[in-house]
Amino acid sequence: MRDRIVTLLPLLLASVLGALVYLLNQFSVVELGGRRPSPLAVDMVASGAMVVRLNERGMPLSRIQAKDFQHIPKDDTMLFTAPVLYHSPPGQPLLTVVGEKARAVHKGDEVFFTGQVLLTRAAAPGGAELRVRSSEIWVDTKNERARSSQPVVADQGPHHAEAVGFVADHRQETLELLSQVRMTYVPTARAALGGIPAR
Repeated sequence: MRDRIVTLLPLLLASVLGALVYLLNQFSVVELGGRRPSPLAVDMVASGAMVVRLNERGMPLSRIQAKDFQHIPKDDTMLFTAPVLYHSPPGQPLLTVVGEKARAVHKGDEVFFTGQVLLTRAAAPGGAELRVRSSEIWVDTKNERARSSQPVVADQGPHHAEAVGFVADHRQETLELLSQVRMTYVPTARAALGGIPAR
């Protein structure tokens, strides 16, 4: 019996030691890995950043350049300082938006600009450049729309408008002013004639 205990004792001690090492390892993993980063905490910071979105064919569709960039995991949120958005769908005029700050969500599909914001749509053939200024402008690059509920000033060629709120459709090249509209419209020579033939 004594020989059996002497033979089994090292095996028993090795088993107990192995169990203790295993438990210590498990507790240390729980202690170190127990704190997970918050999805609202910034997980990436960059200076002089540029974010490019591609279309389904892999061609550049839009890009945002900014002085500073931060990324937050929740909703894949990107925060920009001094951002400039260039949106150039094939066959459509270039859309440029400049602001003081911007927040992009849904992989850059939607960008919310704040501060002094200027939206510019390049002139279409036979048209004039459109410039819209506001303190807030929301741009949906996926559906190619822009909107604001704040006071806006819009200029296109000789035409000038002031309003509260707007909705712009980039595909249709339309601008809808929502309320308190004041406008200066300069008709073309043909419109001024009212369809009356010149003598």
